[in-house]
Amino acid sequence: RIVSTLDHCWTDVPLEFHADEVATDVKLKQLLAQQTKTSTTNGPPPPKAGEKVSITGGGFGGGPHQMPHCAPTYAAVLSLTIVASVGLEQASDHPYHDAGKLAMELLTKRKFQLYAFFLTLPEREAGDCADEKDEERIAFRMQHDGEVDVRASYCILAPCYLLGLLNNSDNNSDDPRAKSNNPLLSPSISRHIASCQTFE
Repeated sequence: RIVSTLDHCWTDVPLEFHADEVATDVKLKQLLAQQTKTSTTNGPPPPKAGEKVSITGGGFGGGPHQMPHCAPTYAAVLSLTIVASVGLEQASDHPYHDAGKLAMELLTKRKFQLYAFFLTLPEREAGDCADEKDEERIAFRMQHDGEVDVRASYCILAPCYLLGLLNNSDNNSDDPRAKSNNPLLSPSISRHIASCQTFE
């Protein structure tokens, strides 16, 4: 029942990325390939430089048909992860096993769409004191046109960690040196989080 309820709280969101962002990000390329029904080995035809690429991302809202928001998305991913973990530890005839399997299927189906949605939420800020000169900081919005605060960083990074989205390698490549451009690993995010500390 939990999995079904959370699935109904999912909302697709049309997103646009620059061609060079998609070309250097393995996860976006995989999502584009899934959505254009092509294999990830051949992939969709590469977009031309300067073109915009349309991708359907998404997240969980507070209820059905609500705008995706980082807080309910965080709660949904953690809930599904718990259901999947507990359920898949059980024998296949245990009543929790099927729920765990459904939760894992939903997480697997939606994880690249979540990643794409999260990539549309950063807000770049310049350092505001002399020792931070030229030090960019990246904060996140809680939703499109929503508030910017440190909660968003946590509500994005924690689910990404659980879903294996915080790596910087091409898991489909035979070459162990194959790298992907993962913006969620930017040190500018850590700088923003550190700048939120107070010394009261």
